[in-house]
Parts: sequence; C-alpha cells; structure tokens
Amino acid sequence: MSLRVLFVNPGRDLGGAEQSLFLLIEALRARDVVPTVALFGDGGGPFAVRLASLGIPSERLEVPDAVRRASRYRSSQGFAQTATLTAQALPSIVRLARLARRTDARVIHTNGLKAHILGGLAGQLARRPVVWHVRDFPPAGLGGQVFHSAARALPALVLANSDAVAASLRSPAVRLYNPVDLQRFRPGLSGSQIREAVGLGDAPLVGMVAHLTQSVDGSQMNMRVYLDGQLLTTQSANAEGNGDV
Repeated sequence: MSLRVLFVNPGRDLGGAEQSLFLLIEALRARDVVPTVALFGDGGGPFAVRLASLGIPSERLEVPDAVRRASRYRSSQGFAQTATLTAQALPSIVRLARLARRTDARVIHTNGLKAHILGGLAGQLARRPVVWHVRDFPPAGLGGQVFHSAARALPALVLANSDAVAASLRSPAVRLYNPVDLQRFRPGLSGSQIREAVGLGDAPLVGMVAHLTQSVDGSQMNMRVYLDGQLLTTQSANAEGNGDV
C-alpha cells in the first residue's frame, strides 16, 4: 500500500538541503511513497524546475515576504518581532494544513527551519505526524528558544544530519547522514589528477566544507566554517567577488 507524504521546503534554489531532499524522495518513490512538495512563495525557481523534470508534483504555498526573508543568520529577533512574524505566518499554517488534507498526506516532512515551525503547527491542525529533517544548527536568542520548545512539542520524529546538529537540539533526535549519489561520487576514484592540477605532489590534502549565505541586502556573501558544531571563522566578500572568501 502506498504512503502519501507532503514534503515542505522553503527554498527556491538548489542548495545542499534541496539536493539531499531529491535523493531522499527518489529513494522513497522506489519504496511506494507518493510525494507532493509544498513550495514557499510563487512556486518558481530552480528547485521547482528540477521537481518538474523529475515528475514530482508540487504545490505553491503562499507565505508572507517577511516570513520568507527571515533568516537564522540575522541578529536575534526581539519578542515583538518574533510575535509579529508568528502572526503573519498563521494563514500560511492553515493553508498548509488544508493542503495536507487535500493531498491525503499521511505524513508531513519538513526541510528547513521555517518549514519545521510552519509544518509542525500545520501537522497539529491537520492531525498528521510531522518529521523534522534538521540540517542546520538552531538560531540564537529568542528564536532559538522558540525553536527548542517547538522541537519538543511539534514533531513526531526529528532527524538530524550529524551528531553535532543532534546534540544542539536539546531534544531526542535520530542521526541520519545526508545521502550521497554513488553514481556521481565514487570514493574509489584516484585524486591524482586534482593533485597534479594544483601542484600538491604528495603533500597532505584536506577538504573543507563551508556554507555560503547572502547578506540581507544582497550585497555581500558570507562564509561560515564549522568544526564539530563550533563556528571556526566567518569570511566575507562583496557581490563582485572581492574580499576574503
């Protein structure tokens, strides 16, 4: 018997979370899971295009601009700002609950911090279990306090993509590493060509995984580097690529 799942994703672009979500959905479809993806905003962008190319149905979810622009990387929100954002999001939560019922979803899966909160509350309204797939460290300040409280109350299951993220949640979580497409990335391949290209020879080679995020006004890109859940450094460059990144 097939299982219908509503996947909730706030991003329009093809970031790491979205690429990982595609791999998950493709694997679940092979196991008789029927997916529908709820997209924030106008339902456009590279993520929606990729969904269409794979034949994965999607539904547009109207979300206020202020909620869509909210970022965990901004300075901590005060109580009034947090309350205002929550009030603005209420109609979207109701629409998401209606969407879950209309698509006959038996489970709601959320991908991204905003999706966790909206999807978690929608699950309560629709009486559907919610799975949070957490790939980010919780925000600081009041937003973080709200997130931790919601993590204890809203989801039926929390998945975390690393031990460090799981430990940061302050509530039970199951570690589930991000999947890797072994048709594209094969660990058995030699790295000799890369070494030759950069002139390394036999010197040790260390790979660094970083996260690039755009500033509020779009004029600057910020790179944050983490090790075992601790922020090591932040580097910046302007939109023209000039800077330390």
